[in-house]
Amino acid sequence: MGRKEQRIKKRLEKNPVKELNKIQNRYSSPLFWKFAHTEDPRHPSYITYTNRMMLGTLYYKGIAGIDSMQEMTEQFNDETVSKNLSMFIGEKAGEYVPHHVTENEYLERLDPMELEEIKQDCETKAFLRLAGRIKKRFPRLLILLLADSLYASKTVMDLCREYKWEFLIRYKKGSIPSIMGEYEKIPEKMAETGRKRWKIENEGFNRQKNWQGSITHTCSWNDQAQKNHYLMAQISDFMKQLYEYYYLRKNGIEKKQKNISSDLLESFGQRITKEDIFPVDEYTQSFN
Repeated sequence: MGRKEQRIKKRLEKNPVKELNKIQNRYSSPLFWKFAHTEDPRHPSYITYTNRMMLGTLYYKGIAGIDSMQEMTEQFNDETVSKNLSMFIGEKAGEYVPHHVTENEYLERLDPMELEEIKQDCETKAFLRLAGRIKKRFPRLLILLLADSLYASKTVMDLCREYKWEFLIRYKKGSIPSIMGEYEKIPEKMAETGRKRWKIENEGFNRQKNWQGSITHTCSWNDQAQKNHYLMAQISDFMKQLYEYYYLRKNGIEKKQKNISSDLLESFGQRITKEDIFPVDEYTQSFN
């Protein structure tokens, strides 16, 4: 593709974060609602920002590919950016978003299982929607699903059987005791196929390490906060992958991986109207 064609393609995406928000609302509309309904570990008298705002800010930190917490505060310390992020998250426009010190103190107390459940719910629901579309478009296609233990659920397995899909789901010892015996009977050939899934996961780690924000950067020296930082990075990257596929690729917009996050961050500061925000539904609250 020549430079002229590249410019034309780039002009198609006038506001990257607007398009990402549309994807998020389409595939995981209850995300910010779920953030809001996590159990708040703070004493009520010390709360300035809601759970929704605390986690929503970290979500957009990951979307922007920002490495450090201090850099997050610096990048988001702009009146327009703060206002836009508040509106994206579903809060009333504020002058500031949470400071990185406030965020880390919050993550030191937040139970990681709260975010683990949100992550699993996002990925499972996205799989069910995608599976339905694949079956509708390719009804006779023979499919072997390779998945990690996140998808080892009755819902996923029943759907695969209904569609007549083969499936090989990674088993983490101790995670599902009821299938331990069945797991130990899996022949080596099938186990080798399962190891291919590990290769895919490893590629995802390299993506997050090298292109979509340095996942190896230490955002906190507290173990619990580190776990929560990691889980938030997974939620952000999952949504960004949907954006890359369902918007960039579908519209023929080619970008280097290193530019995707930086373009999203730059668009945080664009002036927007209420019409530019994804539709408010039963999971989101109105803003003034």
